[in-house]
Amino acid sequence: MIETGFAKGTVVKRLNLLASIIRHAVSEWDIHMDNNASAKIVKRPEGADKKRNRRLVGKEYDLILEAMSKTEYPDDVLIVRFAIEQGTRRGEAMALRWCDVDMKRNLLSLQQTKNMRTAKVQGPEIRPLMPGAKSILLEKLAMRSSVPDPEAHVFYVGSEDSFSLRFGRQIKKFGVHDLTFHDLRHEATSRLAKLFPNPMDLKRITGHRDLKSLDRYYQPDLSDLADRAAKQTR
Repeated sequence: MIETGFAKGTVVKRLNLLASIIRHAVSEWDIHMDNNASAKIVKRPEGADKKRNRRLVGKEYDLILEAMSKTEYPDDVLIVRFAIEQGTRRGEAMALRWCDVDMKRNLLSLQQTKNMRTAKVQGPEIRPLMPGAKSILLEKLAMRSSVPDPEAHVFYVGSEDSFSLRFGRQIKKFGVHDLTFHDLRHEATSRLAKLFPNPMDLKRITGHRDLKSLDRYYQPDLSDLADRAAKQTR
């Protein structure tokens, strides 16, 4: 394997992107390519596809909230809480506008999602608005002195890259290591699974494209599963 200077995960993402481009060229443009051109047969970095299972432990959640409350962006702590309650991806939460929120019907209308980029989806992706996430949005509205512009973003935290960099630096200051903002999606999915044992229902809430994708993010507490089984057999 040639050293690229990039993280293993980044190499895999770029290989997958190349594979998608090649498949599109073959199927849509009738361009003939030898099978050797497919990125799928290129040797992938060892360990790059390892399933990440990082979840919050102990008082880490409280430490993260405290850390993000110390930044120059008041919405930093709110978007962290929202991500935990709703299970959105970083980009989805940051792109959310007030016109995308239906408080009466408890629905979110997401305009730009990963599913929409990888599949031919017509119209926005609709997801149920979770009670905890709704409370955060109402809290956000209560902070305002006027009705927000419907086209305005709900959370203002700067660019995606600057936010991620700030998130990583801040939580390390408070003793939380080896955690990315995207790991919160693992945490959220695992918490929501307790409320929605039907994986098809859970998939509708988290926005995972299929059950295989959902499985990568569902990281249950195995001791909790054992305890539940013990209670049912008593």
